[in-house]
Amino acid sequence: RLSSDLDVLSTRTMKAAFITALLLLATCLAASSVSANKAAKSAKAKASWTHMVYLHGDNDLEHFSLQDLSEMVAAKKYVTSGSKNLLNLVVLIDRQAAGGKGAVDTDSATVGVHIVDKAGNPISGKFTSAKLLRLKSDGKFEQLQDKGEVDMDSEKTLSSFISGTIKEFPADHYALTFWNHGMGFLGFGGDYDKKHKDDQDLTIRRTAKALKEALAVARVPKLDLITWDACLMASYYVASELKDYAKFYMGSEDTEPGHGYDWSGINPLSGGKVADPVQYATAIAEKFYEYTTPWGHQAPKTQTIKIGRAHV
Repeated sequence: RLSSDLDVLSTRTMKAAFITALLLLATCLAASSVSANKAAKSAKAKASWTHMVYLHGDNDLEHFSLQDLSEMVAAKKYVTSGSKNLLNLVVLIDRQAAGGKGAVDTDSATVGVHIVDKAGNPISGKFTSAKLLRLKSDGKFEQLQDKGEVDMDSEKTLSSFISGTIKEFPADHYALTFWNHGMGFLGFGGDYDKKHKDDQDLTIRRTAKALKEALAVARVPKLDLITWDACLMASYYVASELKDYAKFYMGSEDTEPGHGYDWSGINPLSGGKVADPVQYATAIAEKFYEYTTPWGHQAPKTQTIKIGRAHV
């Protein structure tokens, strides 16, 4: 009996210990899962603004593309504000191959644009491929992806950029800027290194198609703002073709100087509060005016347009 009782006691003790171990393991896994979920939510926490810049510099404007990246560094102070992220500035930039018309073959670091990997290690700024970059709070650009040579005149490239950025950098407000040559109703773009059959620039209807597909994938009804750092894009035709994809629209009826926007004018705040789309666009337009006038150019005819009604 004693031996039998001890065997039973030993078995019960082992069972209890095993159950306790399982409970502890389940608790640890649950805690780990909660921590992982919190980390995931933190990584996807909404910013006030996500500004996407389609910096189509694979052409004779390449040197201005580096200048504008340098100006964007001024927005680093808005990347974080305490625990709140005010601005995600995400740029897809494509540069020219060496030796092309207007190619500069310059390391971006020479103009103050420092690119790092996700671990913070420096990456050469002398590149001709397309890079997906995000401005950090220290003023450096984190390389999210090196895409190799891409066709920036392709609606697939544009659509993927928009939907991917919205997915990775959710925000209360979204802005998208097209950067390159503008040709009004004829479209936008001109990629010197593209190798596709139709050899077209990015027409307005192809742009509309890209926007429609991207917003459907991202499950966002409309962007808050579309702007054109390009000539001749504030036309009724262009605005009407894109009316379903943005609440507000900003462009120039006239030609723009080659330097385009002064990108140091990006400001997600107005009066100490998060800027609404009109306030956000107005800050860009006003900085453009201030920047352009000393160059001796005619005052730029840039305006913000709410689809169906104009705000000058």
